[in-house]
Amino acid sequence: MPSNELLSYFSAERGGAWLLVLMGAGGLAFAGWLWHARHVYQAMAWPLLLFALLELGIGCGLAWRTPGQAAALVEGLDRTPAVTLAAERTRMATVERNFRIVKVVELALLALGAGLVLLGGRAALTGIGLGLVLEAALLLVFDVFAAARAADYTAWLTTPPGLG
Repeated sequence: MPSNELLSYFSAERGGAWLLVLMGAGGLAFAGWLWHARHVYQAMAWPLLLFALLELGIGCGLAWRTPGQAAALVEGLDRTPAVTLAAERTRMATVERNFRIVKVVELALLALGAGLVLLGGRAALTGIGLGLVLEAALLLVFDVFAAARAADYTAWLTTPPGLG
């Protein structure tokens, strides 16, 4: 019998994946508007477009992969709980490490974007900076929430009632 913690984690992961898809769609829409309107900060569309494509790709990939991943874990916990838990703990250690790296990168992009806004002087540089600030900030918030979810799930993996 799968635990509520496992099912809740993967359900929230899939919800997060669809949120990432929506963020990507919003970024595409905003980039399109900026480009079509020929706004003074039209160059903001470039980072929005780049990040939107990443968000759409990662979000769709996670949404597609997550149900099968959860089903495989449930089956593994029924058949070989110790082996499955050990493998999942190892996977989640990598996930948590990657979140730390990603948050540093997002903060660096946020700082770079802010620097371009403050020091750019030209509309194109300011636009690129604004795009970086917007996307890095949104993704940082998204990943802080996802990392907290991962940490809670990882803590459960260390002492799953009836499975460990």
